[in-house]
Amino acid sequence: MSEKTPTIARIWRGRTTRAKADQYAKYLYETGIKPLEQKALAVQQLREDRDTETEFITISYWENVEGMSRFTGADPRQIHHLPRDKEFLIELPESVQVLTITSSHNLFANSTSESTEREARMRTLAGQLEFEVTKDGERYSLTRTADVSRPVKETGLTLAQAEQLLETWKLRGLHGG
Repeated sequence: MSEKTPTIARIWRGRTTRAKADQYAKYLYETGIKPLEQKALAVQQLREDRDTETEFITISYWENVEGMSRFTGADPRQIHHLPRDKEFLIELPESVQVLTITSSHNLFANSTSESTEREARMRTLAGQLEFEVTKDGERYSLTRTADVSRPVKETGLTLAQAEQLLETWKLRGLHGG
């Protein structure tokens, strides 16, 4: 995320049937969210599964209206449908909301530095327990670097999962030696 502070939130909502929800979630991410991630300061994709339908909400955060307009066009309130929205959505949304952010607590401040600090602490603990840490995108792998006769390898972990697993191993006395 950028070091700039967002002052504007743009909110889009769309509903699909439960049967199409998983497929639409993938399509929405690949076609709608990924390009938005390159332009907005931050993006959230939310989902609520109900009995017969699923609602998707996309919130994008912008430094100002001008920055948002560079991505959305002259009128940031104008809705832009994805090519296959008619196929998936129960009805095409007619508008988006553009809201001024009047207050925000701990949503944007220090999220990057806090994550970096957590990762550094996790890597330090991994080193103490003689585990190697590798990172692929946002996922981590832990591999024992000592005592290869008892191999231990965990892959596809989030930062929180890696931290928890290392803490558990520390409590159990599992390490390379």
